[in-house]
Amino acid sequence: MTTATTLPAVTWSSGDAGAPLPPRVPGLPVLGNALSLQNDPLTFLVDCYHQYGPIFRLKALNREFTVMAGSEANQFLARAGDEHFSSELLFGGFAEEMGTRVFMVAMDGEPHRRLRKLMRRGFSREAIGDHMDKVVALARAETARWTPGQLIPLLRRLQILVAAQLGVVTVGREPGEDFDDIARFLNTNMRATVLRTAPRLMLRTPWYKRSKTRVAEVADAVLAWHQANPPVDRPADLVDDMLAARTDEGEPYDQATLRVWAVGPFFAGIDTVANTLTFMVYALVKHPEVLARVRAEAAALLAGPLDDARSLKEYPALYGLVLETLRRYPVAAFTPRMAVQPFTFAGHRVEVGTEVMVANGVTHMLPQHFPNPEVFDIDRYQPPRNEHRQPNVFAPYTLGAHTCLGAGMAEVEMLLTIATIAHTVDLELPPAHANPSIALAPLPSLGPGFRVRVKPA
Repeated sequence: MTTATTLPAVTWSSGDAGAPLPPRVPGLPVLGNALSLQNDPLTFLVDCYHQYGPIFRLKALNREFTVMAGSEANQFLARAGDEHFSSELLFGGFAEEMGTRVFMVAMDGEPHRRLRKLMRRGFSREAIGDHMDKVVALARAETARWTPGQLIPLLRRLQILVAAQLGVVTVGREPGEDFDDIARFLNTNMRATVLRTAPRLMLRTPWYKRSKTRVAEVADAVLAWHQANPPVDRPADLVDDMLAARTDEGEPYDQATLRVWAVGPFFAGIDTVANTLTFMVYALVKHPEVLARVRAEAAALLAGPLDDARSLKEYPALYGLVLETLRRYPVAAFTPRMAVQPFTFAGHRVEVGTEVMVANGVTHMLPQHFPNPEVFDIDRYQPPRNEHRQPNVFAPYTLGAHTCLGAGMAEVEMLLTIATIAHTVDLELPPAHANPSIALAPLPSLGPGFRVRVKPA
């Protein structure tokens, strides 16, 4: 049976149809649109949206994608994505490398919803509320290492910091000297199994296998500690929740599945939170008027007790900085999926087996939703403007069934971390890094080569 839904400007229908395929964006021989996607992908996708409309096709080497963009595409993902798309077909290979199929990103439908429910408390805003002083202490310890005149490799330093913060909050320990093995396992696995920008042969290299083994050892140590130290005199965390969880058959989850939850939080922020914070620092240094307001609020925030994660929204400059960075520099600007049900969208068909990219970040750069979208404006999020409250428009954590479970936790972590950085260290952009480029690494990023300098005393 075919159903139809009329969106504000676009009609979609599920089921087979004789509609034409979406228009294809011209590209280079062999490479197709690969270079444009690699270099500042959001700008490229916004340009394509303006030229080709809300649905079009791209080619990158031997892969073809159908891109859906605009508020109607976002609405489709939010309302109909669970019916028409699969994540398992794209992320299943990553889960297999972890030795399990019970991996939230690689699950769909009811199994995915059940797992989200089990993990919700461990990734909540309230969970980080129990550890805000530790999050700030770790940030202070990091910036204390930054000396006047030093060039800071910002992304790497923030990746290490974020992994430590999330580790303390969710699994009860920092990655410490195991960080490089965790990062190597994550990025190699992602590139070989999900992004497919690296050959699967990389999964057989000795250095990758060593890192994979070490990640399993770290997970086993986390699980053993939690089993030996139940949450009697400490708040329960994600690992405690998952150790207590049971399968549909009433059995505990097996060790391979538990390992995913014991190290997964380390993965969660290495690319997403750390890259967003890198953009945030860049924006602060680039906009001194914003920096002045943020510093004033940071001094007030850090002078008082840190005991309520929800009250952080009472700091409009800090909160606006977080949201505006997520809007202007979204690291999850597009959502990859595989079509498992045919449908038409804006008069063009999408067939089963099509790799779809819902470009949920395109709306962030459309003037009908965010006036002067190129301008970095932290006041967009205060009354009466409230530009982020338009339906299906502000989507930094994607939309629908797979909306980021840790969004609230990430916002608190980022706000506390940027407040600490602004309060404790004075940074500047070296001339060579004043106008950095954005590239996929594997998410939109200023890259490992981006530097800021600690101002001389």
